[in-house]
Amino acid sequence: MRAHRLPVTAAVVAMALLVVVPLQARAATPTSCNTAPAVTWAARADVRVGTTMIFHLAIANTTAAACALDLAADSPLFEVSNAAGATVWNSTYVGGRPAPIPLFLYQRILQPGAIYRAQARWDQRTPKGPAAAGSYHLVVVTSGAPRAVTALHLGASNGPPAVVLGGQGTSAATARSGAAVVILATGGIWVYGPPAVTGSLAASVRRGGRSLVVLARATRPGVGIVTATASPVCYPRCLMASRLLRWRVRVLPGSP
Repeated sequence: MRAHRLPVTAAVVAMALLVVVPLQARAATPTSCNTAPAVTWAARADVRVGTTMIFHLAIANTTAAACALDLAADSPLFEVSNAAGATVWNSTYVGGRPAPIPLFLYQRILQPGAIYRAQARWDQRTPKGPAAAGSYHLVVVTSGAPRAVTALHLGASNGPPAVVLGGQGTSAATARSGAAVVILATGGIWVYGPPAVTGSLAASVRRGGRSLVVLARATRPGVGIVTATASPVCYPRCLMASRLLRWRVRVLPGSP
């Protein structure tokens, strides 16, 4: 088993944001996605003891050039450590125990506006049996670099899980007060204008361009609305009309 000792640089309940300075891309070989601006987050589905948890990772290439994402059997890696920093589980485990890791490495080229997604499930089993109630950390690692850190508190309320919305067009979702809301839309033939966030959502990140990125939090019961204009890259010379996109999030009172 490969040991992982990762520094915890930032912890949030259901979302982590990392932006780094891009390197100059070469014509022949795309720059590494690790050095290109990217949005990464991790979210859990539940915090109750004994309940299977689902972790999500997304990396969006928001640059104007393609980038290369290095992947392997243990990358991206989802790893859970206890309060003492000891690993209790990672996504290479089988049946709650360490397992052999196939040795292979490949690259995934992310075009401008493309989004890479991955997920893992943890049934809260560890080599010593079911995970005990208490505080843990989820560290999501891609290509050997920490990309997101999320606090987990098994057996105690840790706030509502994140609501992740994506795609183009009108989407709807239900969240509880305090939940993190993440919206991503890929570029494709579209360029997004600055998104607007109103109602029961408070945005911490709002960004348009070849990819639309909104990181927000449900603040109070009611309805939160996110809108953005998507125009074709050939606008106006191709005479294609722009589109108005709308996401609606119904916010309920906080967890009982």
